[in-house]
Amino acid sequence: KTNTTNPKSALVMSPTALLEKSIAGIDFVAHGNDPDWTLDISLDNTMIFKSARGTYQAPASKDARDENAKVSRYFSSTNQTDLIVTLTMGACIDKWSNKFDQQVKVEVKYPGAENFVLYEGCGKYLPDYRLHNIWIVTTLNGRNVPPEKSPRGLPEIEINANDKRVIGHGGCNSFSGKVE
Repeated sequence: KTNTTNPKSALVMSPTALLEKSIAGIDFVAHGNDPDWTLDISLDNTMIFKSARGTYQAPASKDARDENAKVSRYFSSTNQTDLIVTLTMGACIDKWSNKFDQQVKVEVKYPGAENFVLYEGCGKYLPDYRLHNIWIVTTLNGRNVPPEKSPRGLPEIEINANDKRVIGHGGCNSFSGKVE
């Protein structure tokens, strides 16, 4: 029987590892193979790139583009290395059939090298698991909302970070939809 999972990628992208990364402030994760590499980006635009050639952590500048653009770029230049990260919105499936919503290219110029090395793989933004819950309105504009004045129950919203869905009701009308 052939083993179709990569223990390193399985560990890096396991639900437990992703939850730990989210709690630690990592907002985007990516990985690739042949050769193996990983990338973490936090909202403060710190990038951590790991490959067989080492680990590089650096602040990054995000390319100023339209928020609705399907491509985002991050740049970093330090004494250690130069990094260019390109995230392209679109389906991406790694060689173990894991599905992602971002195609990722990482270009690395190692110390002393003249040319960039290209790494390709898949990535995704991590949900903020602090939002994953049912939220009930108990105060509004600094005043308590009396439950007896809400026959259907107090207004509530449920955010499901894993499914990227939101549902709720405002007292009389219900709503549902996607959340990013």
